[in-house]
Amino acid sequence: MYLSIIAVHGLNGHAFETWTTEKSKVFWLGDEQMLPKALKTARILTFGYNANVTSLLGSTSSDRVLQHAQTLVAELVADRAVSK
Repeated sequence: MYLSIIAVHGLNGHAFETWTTEKSKVFWLGDEQMLPKALKTARILTFGYNANVTSLLGSTSSDRVLQHAQTLVAELVADRAVSK
């Protein structure tokens, strides 16, 4: 059995930009010298969803937190079924 790490960004966040350093542009969830090096057998996943809460940042999400959570769980179930 493998350890799974699922990174979920916050409001107005982004699935990859949230986990990328501004200065060096390193995506530390996927860079082989960062988290994957420390947790060699872990599956490291990121979950992206429309988290915009103001129209200044693009279209706002009409989904509620519960709907995002249900989507995340459904995608994890599907991913594990494929990974077996």
